[in-house]
Amino acid sequence: MGKLERIESGTWQRASYMVDYRAEWLTDVLVERATCGEEISPLVVVDDGLRAPVVAQAGVVWSRFWFRREGWLIEKFFSPVGRVMGFYAPICGPIEYHTGYLSAEWYGLALWISEQGRVTVLGEHAFDQASVAGSIPPVAQEQAEQRIRELTTLTAQRRFPPAFVRNFGIVTK
Repeated sequence: MGKLERIESGTWQRASYMVDYRAEWLTDVLVERATCGEEISPLVVVDDGLRAPVVAQAGVVWSRFWFRREGWLIEKFFSPVGRVMGFYAPICGPIEYHTGYLSAEWYGLALWISEQGRVTVLGEHAFDQASVAGSIPPVAQEQAEQRIRELTTLTAQRRFPPAFVRNFGIVTK
């Protein structure tokens, strides 16, 4: 990662490798869902020697929860048969509301949380390099480090991901 990037709601709807996109507001939480199509290239996240499950392959269902009040983005992945694969929490700045979509500045870090609650920090090496190079402002560095401490503590207390996300399930065909 060489600079801060933005995550925006609705991008899965425009992605050629995603099918069956849907989005719904549930009170103040936006829930997005899409399924990886046949033309997606399998992706294994490898970071500092750590491997996360393959979450980009045909039939895998991605869901993203935008918690505006808390400032959390949480993604939950389901296998083609509906089994939970894990949770991905990108470490971001505040969620911003725009006409027709939400966005947040992504710091290049994320937490992978297994179904059993094991936490792995992803992107640390690239984040450190970008910080040293000055691509990430000191305020963003501090916010990212604080958010990681907050979310890992909440995960250890079984308060993150929130029960709504943990209990959210899907039915496959």
